[in-house]
Amino acid sequence: MSVRGYFSFTELRRNYVKINHSSKQHTIPTISTFYGILIRMFFNDHAPPHFHVTYTEHEATVDIAALTISTGRLPRRAQQLVLDWAELHQAALLEDWQLCMNKQQPKPIPPLN
Repeated sequence: MSVRGYFSFTELRRNYVKINHSSKQHTIPTISTFYGILIRMFFNDHAPPHFHVTYTEHEATVDIAALTISTGRLPRRAQQLVLDWAELHQAALLEDWQLCMNKQQPKPIPPLN
């Protein structure tokens, strides 16, 4: 782990989480992390373009185009941080979405400072 508790870009590339989804195992790359918030995308996930957020025991999905929470729930402050970050990096998120749809490794996105 790098300074101030953030993952370095190299660590993010290696930081995968495997989960079982519909009896298939999927790998979820972590594309950013800040203030204890993890931002991830599935490979070859369903439309519309979105990313998954985990913060403590809370989980949510964020629509990239609309910049809204589409499923789940986050505490108010965490939600605002995630939406502010997503607005700043909307183009990079859409690029990562396309990479994931093509089953390619997404690029790390800088955390919110």
